[in-house]
Amino acid sequence: MSKNSYGQFCPIAMACDVLGQRWTLLILRELLLGSHHFNEIRKGLPKISPTLLAKRLQDLTDQGILEKRPSNNGVMSCYQLTQSGRNIQPIIVALGLWGREHFEFEAVIQKSEPHLLMWDLKRNINLDQLPKRNLIIQFEFPEQPKRISNWWVCYKQELGLDVGHIDPGNDIDLLIKTSVHTLTEIHMGSLPSANALSSGRLNIEGSRDLSETMDSWLGTNALSFAKIASR
Repeated sequence: MSKNSYGQFCPIAMACDVLGQRWTLLILRELLLGSHHFNEIRKGLPKISPTLLAKRLQDLTDQGILEKRPSNNGVMSCYQLTQSGRNIQPIIVALGLWGREHFEFEAVIQKSEPHLLMWDLKRNINLDQLPKRNLIIQFEFPEQPKRISNWWVCYKQELGLDVGHIDPGNDIDLLIKTSVHTLTEIHMGSLPSANALSSGRLNIEGSRDLSETMDSWLGTNALSFAKIASR
């Protein structure tokens, strides 16, 4: 028995022994959202140290919640949820729904920052709704420090999506200029993009087939108002 165990026969206490450690539920969130490699998980959890992440992943593997497999290219390992791990999904969703109801929405927005916002945007973009060609979409956040005020989403049909704050050096197809808070509100489904445009909080320049279909390809957070309302 771990020295940090609650030491109770209660299944709730035993589950908390496994899931209640710092970062564990967020690691499972990342896996449920499709991150399977170590560095992918770290992008969604930039404040966890590599050493602690490795320990938590090993703990979850030892508990039968994850299994570690070689990736398709054989170069690096990937982590997959077992059936026991997949059974945790309703717990994660319920926790997120509780958080949305318990905390003031403005408090949620205030915690938004470019790195995590752009990472979450990347994994929620609807590729099927993008034009069938290579694309570069630039996001400009004028209120942010210069080093993180510009981000680029690059889509290549043969490679998929990539996102970063280093200029790829090619012509862009679309420029989206707004604030991190405004884009977070749109991403969370609380602010229609049309309202943001009409109020001047959002400006879009570039390809019409991208700008006019933005709502269809931009996607929303897994716990957005729209997705919660549809459950």
